[in-house]
Amino acid sequence: MPKAILVTNTSKHDSGSYRKLAKDILARNNFDCLEYDAFPPLEEHGGSIVKMENGFLIDGEILSFEIAKDIKFILVLGGDGTVICAARKFLEMSLPVFGVNIGNIGFLTQCESNDMEKAIEKLCKGEFLTEERMLINCTFNGKDIGEAINDIYIIRNGFSQIVEARVWVNKEEAFSFAGDGVVVSTPTGSTGYNLSAGGAIVKPDARIMQITPMCPHSLKCRSILVSDEDEITLAVGRKHKVNPKDVVLVVDGQEAVFIDSDDLIVLRKSDKKALFAKLSDYSFFNVLTQKL
Repeated sequence: MPKAILVTNTSKHDSGSYRKLAKDILARNNFDCLEYDAFPPLEEHGGSIVKMENGFLIDGEILSFEIAKDIKFILVLGGDGTVICAARKFLEMSLPVFGVNIGNIGFLTQCESNDMEKAIEKLCKGEFLTEERMLINCTFNGKDIGEAINDIYIIRNGFSQIVEARVWVNKEEAFSFAGDGVVVSTPTGSTGYNLSAGGAIVKPDARIMQITPMCPHSLKCRSILVSDEDEITLAVGRKHKVNPKDVVLVVDGQEAVFIDSDDLIVLRKSDKKALFAKLSDYSFFNVLTQKL
């Protein structure tokens, strides 16, 4: 029997009703439903699943390869944060993610809650396209700390002083500036923190990375687009004193590491890709018109 993974952000208003409706629609279409938490406690592997010899380790339990092969898609009920969490968590399974917006903005979701029934019916019939999204791999002082679907940024923490952000592209210094920090985004993440920081909106299938200063104390620091084949290095300069916990490295808004002026963050296009399920009537530009 075909199966779907259901991930629900239970903190959202009326999430229980949407969850029940989604399960009923899946059952009506002869789909088994496998439910997992949207935001489980972070473990050593960052909350993502781990591929074992006999299956996938998910939230402390093994899902066998025999069962996993029948899973057709991942259905996410929530907002952008829930979609990112689910896509990161199940990345190793290479399954298309489909988000239903029961949150606020929902740039990464594919439909609104009032269209959920029709959308799930199409998913169950296989009437969707699978779209690949590039990811950014991040290493911190040579240690791989995983992939970002949206963005990676360094930012001053709380009431700490101004940050001197330094940026290199292919080991050539691109710029340095004093400000709140710098965000590097994928095309998918261009409508997230990057947009709020003054960066450009990019089509999700573009092959670029975007470097955007956050509140720079300079008139000449502007967002830069680089190829997805380029290597970006970030660091905190020494002109302004950096105390412990003054500056934070954040991955997709879900993982954080404190950094100082001796640390190096290297960003490259990941070999892995996130998969998103897209219905035939989905339009990126329609979403922009509705959401902005």
